Order: sequence, then C-alpha cells, then structure tokens
Amino acid sequence: MINFVILASGEFPTKQQNIDLLMNADKLICCDGAVDDLVKYREPDYIAGDMDSISSENREKFSNIIFPEDEQEDNDLTKAIRLAIKIASESSEPFYISILGATGKREDHTLGNISLLARYNRMLKETFPSTANYIQMISDRGRFIPLDDSCEIETQIGTAISIFATDPTLKISTQGVKYPTDEVVFDQWSWWKATLNVTTQKSVKFTFNHPCDVLVYIASNI
Repeated sequence: MINFVILASGEFPTKQQNIDLLMNADKLICCDGAVDDLVKYREPDYIAGDMDSISSENREKFSNIIFPEDEQEDNDLTKAIRLAIKIASESSEPFYISILGATGKREDHTLGNISLLARYNRMLKETFPSTANYIQMISDRGRFIPLDDSCEIETQIGTAISIFATDPTLKISTQGVKYPTDEVVFDQWSWWKATLNVTTQKSVKFTFNHPCDVLVYIASNI
C-alpha cells in the first residue's frame, strides 16, 4: 500500500501524529504555496501548482521535481490530486491519499477544499474502478472522508461524528452512533441535521438507499 500525502498551503499541521504522517509519506506532493514551510521538516518528492507562491530559492533548488500547471480553472490542490493519480496509475499497487494543510487560514479556501473532496473521490473511482483506493482530508482537529455508497468506517467510541449531504432523496441508516439518522432529510438547507453525533462502537456502518456524494467528519480524540 502506497501512502500518498498531499500538503496544501493552508494551516500547517502541528499535531504530532500529523507531522509523523508527513514525515513518513511514501510519496509527498507539496502545493507550491506550502514548500517554504515544509522544508523546515523534510523535502518534497513532487511540487504541484502554478508556482506563483514558491520562493525563487526553492523554485531553483527543486526545479527537477516541479510539475507546473498554469491553468486557473482548478486550484493547486486539485492539480496535486491529478499528479497523485498520474503517479499512482504507473503502478499496480493500491494506495491511499491523505491531504494535510487544506483547512485553516482563509475560510473560503477551507470551504472550497472540503467541497472538492467528493470530486476527488469520483476522480479516483473513474481512474481506478476496480480498486478500493481511499482519500481523506486531515487537520489537527479531525478528518473528512468522502463516501458515495454504503460502507463501514473504523473509529473510536465516544468520537464526535457528522454527516453532510444535499440530496433530499437520500436516506442513510447508521449503526454505531448515538442518534439515529434514518429520518434525516438531506437538502441544501439542512446540512446541520446529521451533525454533532457521537460514536458508540469501534466502527460506524452506513447504509445508503442509493449511491450519493456524502462527506463524513470525524473529530480527533487525541
């Protein structure tokens, strides 16, 4: 299993387990705006983005691992995801992607990056339809996981958990949480209705009545 880590240019991780994740990445892709912070800990394996935020010193130092994209239709995080998928497609080994530094600082960037997770999940499914690859967005306070159908997620008892969706035809039955979600109506006005739940088991089982893009947030207990 290949451990991809993508470092975006939001709030740099400070929690030790996230620093460890960064340091132990098999493939570390850094958005250009985060390079100057990253080099205090380690060097990147790849640098993605439009290169408008990297220092001239580091741009010259890492010129051989820079993969620039000048187009402005997508943000640098999306460009890093595309690069990760390209690298992963050159191997038959399964992988997972952990995104760090995608939240914090500007709230509009945070909201935009979180909303893109469902798109990234679809990109993985389209490129690797027969492989169960995994993507998550991690901060010092918790993690977001995109879902698109029934599944089970490992967690810890007593962990805060929230579900976000905007499809009013979607029904999600859950096992392993304090408050049932069977009757929740998901629409653009009711994002909050399945938030602030609590896990009661070491895993949570989600049963969808049909495939749909959903985001699950699991707070950190550490």
